[in-house]
Amino acid sequence: MNEINKNENKFLKKNELCCQLCKGDTQFLGNKKVLLNQNTGLYFCNKCQSLFRFPMPSEKDLYQFYESIPFIKPTGFSRYRLSRRLRKTKKQAMALEDLLINQGYNYDTSILDLGAGIGGLIKELKCCGFKNVYGIEGRQQARDCSMNEFGIKLEPGWIFDAHKIFPQAEVICISHVLEHLDKPWEVLDYLKKYYPGALLWIEVPNGELSSKRYSDVVLWNFWLTQHLWAYSREGLKSLFNQYDISLIEISTGRHYPMYEWIRAFEFSFARSLFRHGSNVALSIKGMLAIILRIIFIYLPIKLYKYLVQRMPFISLPDEPYYLRVAGKIPSSKD
Repeated sequence: MNEINKNENKFLKKNELCCQLCKGDTQFLGNKKVLLNQNTGLYFCNKCQSLFRFPMPSEKDLYQFYESIPFIKPTGFSRYRLSRRLRKTKKQAMALEDLLINQGYNYDTSILDLGAGIGGLIKELKCCGFKNVYGIEGRQQARDCSMNEFGIKLEPGWIFDAHKIFPQAEVICISHVLEHLDKPWEVLDYLKKYYPGALLWIEVPNGELSSKRYSDVVLWNFWLTQHLWAYSREGLKSLFNQYDISLIEISTGRHYPMYEWIRAFEFSFARSLFRHGSNVALSIKGMLAIILRIIFIYLPIKLYKYLVQRMPFISLPDEPYYLRVAGKIPSSKD
C-alpha cells in the first residue's frame, strides 16, 4: 500500500489543514452537511483550489446512503430527466471517442466503466461503435435499471473487484464517482497495480465553480450535498502526479455568456424553494415568493439557456459542470 494511505489518518489528526491532494495549506470554511444530515468540516485548498470534507463519513455510512437511493422506473417527468441525462452522456461518449481514436485505439478496444450507474455511458459508447464495453456497478437497483432501460447487463461489484471480473480492460472510465469517495487516491493506487499501461479517463463535476464561491450563497449547499470533494484541475493533476500517471489532456465545458451570474440566480431560487418547501403548509407570502421567482428568474433563465445553446455562432458542447482528465497509467516496465 502506498505511503500516503498508511499515514493518512495519523497525518490528518496532526494537521487537519493539509490538502490531501497537493499538501497545500487550507482554509476551514465551517461545518457543512453531507449525505443530507451529517455535519462535517469543509476545507478549501489555497494551493490547488480544491474543496474537501474532513472528517469523512465512514464507509458504512456511504454504503448505506447510496444503497438507499431509489431508481424509479422512468415515467412522465422522470422520463424527461433521463432523456436529458442521456444527452449529456452522449457528449461524454463522443469526447471519449475522439480521445481514443486520436491516441491510436480502435473500436475493438476493451473499455471498462467503473461505477457504471444505470449504464448510460456504456449505451452511448456502443452507439459510437465500440464493441467491447463493459461495466461494474455495486447497486442492485442501478443494475436493474440498466437492464430494463437499455438491455445492458452490468456485473455486480465495486471498484476494487474489477481485476477479478475484467482483467483485460485497456481503457478505464470513472464517470462522476471520485467526488463520492472518501479516499480517491486508493483507486489510483489500485489501478496502477492491476491495470498497468491502461488509459484512464475520469469525469467529475467542475469544482472550480464552487471554489470561486465557497460561501453559503451558492453551490455547496445544494449541488454538492452528496459530494466529499470538489476537484480543480490542479488538484487532479497533483493526484495523477502522485501515482506517475502521465497526463494526456484535461478539459472542462466552456462557459456561456453571463454563466456565473445566471447560476447565482438559479441557486438563489433553489435556496428559497428549499426554505419555503421545508414547511408543511406554505404561507401566502411564501407561495407568492416562489411564484414570483419562477416567473421573473427561473423561466427567463431557462429560456436564455435554451436560446444561447442554439446560436449557430457559439460552440457550446456542454455546460461547464464537468472536468475531464485522461492519463496513461505507467506500465509494469516503466
